[in-house]
Amino acid sequence: MPEAPHPALPRTCVLLVEDEPQLSCTLKRTLAFHGYAVESVENGAAAQAALASGGIDLLLTDIALAGSSDGFQLAFWARDRLPGLPMVLIGGVALSAPPQSLLDDAAVWMLPKPFSAIELMAILNRALSATHGASA
Repeated sequence: MPEAPHPALPRTCVLLVEDEPQLSCTLKRTLAFHGYAVESVENGAAAQAALASGGIDLLLTDIALAGSSDGFQLAFWARDRLPGLPMVLIGGVALSAPPQSLLDDAAVWMLPKPFSAIELMAILNRALSATHGASA
């Protein structure tokens, strides 16, 4: 029997930034199954526009993105404009050397690839709880 979805915090909207179509689809389905609203974009410019329009509670971005902006640059941009926005950065090799200032930010969490749905949900809940003062 499949596991019942875990309820997300009320009205929690995740901005998913992933340029790999299969992974993006899998992540969207996983997030939706666990009760999150999901807005999905493929690059940093689209993510900046979505964040600027408001209504995003958490940024979930891959580090390696096609285009002129990577996940680290997006995280710096978001941190400057939306202080305290919880961010989860996912990646493989690029995640092995994140900028120290991102590591020191309590709102920024790192999730190395590969990861399971359980690991993803756990880190999202911790990031939201740490920045919103809620319990997961």
